[in-house]
Amino acid sequence: MGGVVLWVELPADTDSGRLFEEALTQGIRIAPGTIFSNSQRFASFIRLSCPQPFDQTVDGALQRLGRLVSDIGA
Repeated sequence: MGGVVLWVELPADTDSGRLFEEALTQGIRIAPGTIFSNSQRFASFIRLSCPQPFDQTVDGALQRLGRLVSDIGA
């Protein structure tokens, strides 16, 4: 009923703040890791909330997010 939160470590060169901004333009909401620390310790981490059952919408959003991660790290 309450959902799940996933803490995801991205490739070290991935800027979660930039990913956050890019994901918003696609209608995908994530939390950049930097908001969970007063340093850059979690700059390559994101938090994903999963409040609904896995379906085609969630699958599509995760696939788009994966492409964004690849684009940002390139």
